[in-house]
Amino acid sequence: MLRIKIIALCILCSLLVLSSQSFAQDKHPAPVSCTSCSTTNCASVSFTATCQGTVIYSNPKIPWVKGMNVTVALSSANSSVPLTIQTTQFCPYGSFVTGINNHSAPTGYYWGLYINGKFADYGIDFQKVNAKDKITFVCTSLTALKTTQTSQKSHQSLYLAHIK
Repeated sequence: MLRIKIIALCILCSLLVLSSQSFAQDKHPAPVSCTSCSTTNCASVSFTATCQGTVIYSNPKIPWVKGMNVTVALSSANSSVPLTIQTTQFCPYGSFVTGINNHSAPTGYYWGLYINGKFADYGIDFQKVNAKDKITFVCTSLTALKTTQTSQKSHQSLYLAHIK
């Protein structure tokens, strides 16, 4: 089943690349999107998950495709370094990560999503990523979330308020 999902993702990536090629190129061409599940000569993103100082997962080179969101990046990450993501679906916020490689966040914590070191504005289904982005999940204290000004406006904090 997992191999079927990976193959479907590769096909989706290829279709996204083909559709993006119809747009005009500017003076500074965009990073080259991957046309397969290979990172040779194409742009990429990285993904790391840490919990209380322990690295749960790390993949420094995930094939990037224009228009990619975090969910697609995580699916692509699994093609080179085994990864399992456990999620819970909450409408209208989408998928919320509850576990990474069978590691749940400890009580009073959740898997906080960060892009390039900044708290993400959206969850994994809606957060877009660009070439060279660093996707990070960190076990984040619910207490710290309440005191973070930036996070009060985010998609993630709306979700957390919803489940309380």
